[in-house]
Amino acid sequence: MPRHPPLDPGVPPRKRSSFCRLCLSTCFVLFGFFVAVAIYGVANALFQMTQFSHSRVFQNQTLNEVKDRAAVVRPLVDGKQTFDIAVSVWAASAGIDDGKSEFDVSETPLFSDIVFQELHLVDKHISVNLTYQLPISIFQRLILKENDLRASFVLIPTVPSLVNQITNFSTWRPETLKISSVRSWPFPLGAADHGPQSIADRALDSFGISMPMLEFHEFGSKCTKSEPILETDSADEVALSDGNNEDDEEYYEEQEQVQKDTTGEPPGVSDISKYPEHASKRHPFVVTRYVVQLWDAP
Repeated sequence: MPRHPPLDPGVPPRKRSSFCRLCLSTCFVLFGFFVAVAIYGVANALFQMTQFSHSRVFQNQTLNEVKDRAAVVRPLVDGKQTFDIAVSVWAASAGIDDGKSEFDVSETPLFSDIVFQELHLVDKHISVNLTYQLPISIFQRLILKENDLRASFVLIPTVPSLVNQITNFSTWRPETLKISSVRSWPFPLGAADHGPQSIADRALDSFGISMPMLEFHEFGSKCTKSEPILETDSADEVALSDGNNEDDEEYYEEQEQVQKDTTGEPPGVSDISKYPEHASKRHPFVVTRYVVQLWDAP
């Protein structure tokens, strides 16, 4: 009897997906998507908080589009804003306790005026020479400090600028702290008195900086056979001018330590009343050149 192969039923029919299962899968995918978005948002917020402390005041708008300008941080000087630089020279007032008080801040302005005008942040190699009269009475003080003759610099944005919109400002310095002035007032020196400084003027002065104009260097007396306390040979002079900042810092630290070990006082002070040898060994030199650099922080 012939054998017949078994009947092949073929591919079984595909079961229809239920509508409920489709909805469940869709909801699961959407839920996972929203969870991923939430995790990304939280992580991004934490990153912004750690990297940018003032991110809450960032605003991607022009100044005219900003509604509340007090809530937005903007630089007073940008690439388009022009500015002036005021320079002042100060000397310790003569006859004020002969310099014995460490907290003596009484000073006399020798020069205070705008010396650079209409500058931009991209300007380079701008120079100017100042002429002023330096009284020698400050060099007769028993205690002479490097800040007894100093220079101060103030950046003043030119009109129009955001300075005209300053209504108040704050500073980290306590109000009871006496700080040295950076501009004579009235400004410039010798101008008519038009009243006290405005809030904008005080805000600009709070950004000013001061630099000492006195340096003290020690040399041995030529009347004795002793060797000079500080001696620099030609090789050292070349090293100081080769632009290696690390070597320069090490050199100055060594010289400061030598001066301190020799006289017991830091190099920025000449105290003849306590150390009479300072009168013949520690000589003050007036700094006659400064280089001012402005950095446009991103």
